[in-house]
Amino acid sequence: MSKFHGTLSRREFMKGLGIAGAGLGAASLAAPAFNDLDELIASKPGPIHNFPWWVKERAQYDMTADHDYSKLTRTDQRHMIQCSWQGTPEVKAWLDDRDGAGTADRFAKEKAEYDKQGLTQPKGWGGIRNMAYRGTFGYASSQDSPNGFLPPVVTTPDKRGIPRWEGTPEENAQMIKAGLLLNGACDVAFHELDDTMSKFIFSHDFHDGKPYLWEDVPVGYETGETGTSKSPRAGKRVLPNKAKWAINYTLQMSNDSINNNFSDRRYGHGRIIQRQLQGWISGLGYLAHGPLDYTNNFSENVAFAVLGGISEVGRWYSSISPVFGSSLGVAATIVTDLPLAPTNPIEAGIHKFCFDCMKCAEMCPGSAISRMGDPTGPIVRDPTWEAIGPWNRWMGRSAFDAKHPELAKVNKNEYQSINEPGFMKHWWFSPADCNLSVAINKCGSFACGSRCVFANGTESVIHEVIKTTVANTSLFNGFFKDMDGVFGYPKFDYGIDGPDVQENLDAFWSNQSKTPIYGINTLRGGGRKI
Repeated sequence: MSKFHGTLSRREFMKGLGIAGAGLGAASLAAPAFNDLDELIASKPGPIHNFPWWVKERAQYDMTADHDYSKLTRTDQRHMIQCSWQGTPEVKAWLDDRDGAGTADRFAKEKAEYDKQGLTQPKGWGGIRNMAYRGTFGYASSQDSPNGFLPPVVTTPDKRGIPRWEGTPEENAQMIKAGLLLNGACDVAFHELDDTMSKFIFSHDFHDGKPYLWEDVPVGYETGETGTSKSPRAGKRVLPNKAKWAINYTLQMSNDSINNNFSDRRYGHGRIIQRQLQGWISGLGYLAHGPLDYTNNFSENVAFAVLGGISEVGRWYSSISPVFGSSLGVAATIVTDLPLAPTNPIEAGIHKFCFDCMKCAEMCPGSAISRMGDPTGPIVRDPTWEAIGPWNRWMGRSAFDAKHPELAKVNKNEYQSINEPGFMKHWWFSPADCNLSVAINKCGSFACGSRCVFANGTESVIHEVIKTTVANTSLFNGFFKDMDGVFGYPKFDYGIDGPDVQENLDAFWSNQSKTPIYGINTLRGGGRKI
């Protein structure tokens, strides 16, 4: 296994930061000042997100990314690349438009050849041990999961002959968070589904194309053929109008095996938590509707996490937490009529840091991040309102559809070619150069997150100083990004082709890498009280 030996002393590091010999220098300027004990007590964190003092709470909806909610629309998930029968052909057509006819087929051939070679000559996370593990403990392990839109059948208060649970919105939020953290979630956000937040529920599901609708009904229901396989079906899924609140929870991925993509097991675990949460809420006497097959097919979960104060949005359209960093797994959202006290966005300097860092874009083997859809182009420092392809809210959709009549809309529900403006400034991401290409297998599908500067948690005391400084000034952002490489992060490189990859994997499987329980090293962000 590769080793790292630092040659930079702690004093030299602090001197480079500009704070050696001067207390905490710039960082100390941001420290809170209390005149008496009453002020200290009054400054205690809010009831849900018990973040460090340097994390600021912002007003409702006021995330740190530039935004314009007057442009916000409910978007159609059938355009996402995860929709194999509509979104994937659209992305392939877009790729052929960009690079010439046959490019998507060439990408598929290169990817298949790489995977085949990886089974006999392991590279990246190829090899029978790795693939077999991921197939049972990871994402694929739950493909036979039950339909998650409706809650499981449990014993309700009515069946018990007792009144349902009644609590204040604040009490309910505390209760739900306590139960979720006990059962494996790492953080949670709450929302009221008003005119703004309800637009982050997708208009259509990417598994089968059914629309999500609200109606004045006592309980939610689904029409048409049911199932979790990816194929178009007629029908609809209906949410009751009285289900006005949303619970967004997230899981921490393993921060030691994250690079080798074994953290796909968050999907299997997340589905279990979803069904348990829905059953628990039903057992309290309330509605609980969720994703058909866990996570991305129901709601825009990064938006719910960011606007609910779990995280800030990162360069690669990620959810980055001030506590857990980029180790947050994909979140999920449950819609309920249990009243909940909403949580607000936060500011910890994370989004601002992404302007100067660009490490994820530099490390991406497919050049899929921040290049405006051109892998040969430069990395764009500043975000833009303009999206780049059919997988986004995109003003070019009607022209694209007109150009490609061969992309017959095989779904069984109404389709409209709608141009959608972007509601936030972002750097944008090209799934054509990630998901469709061999790059996703070379990096382990998470090079962007595993190599993020915020992936390092609190392994060293200096990391807390760094995060405190980043939250209050961007002056040292470039220096911190450079030092992340100098100190050898990421320390466990399983995810890309390189001289140490197989050696690292062999050490992992022989248990020489001292994998912590559940793969979470509590010195690097796990197990924190939040």
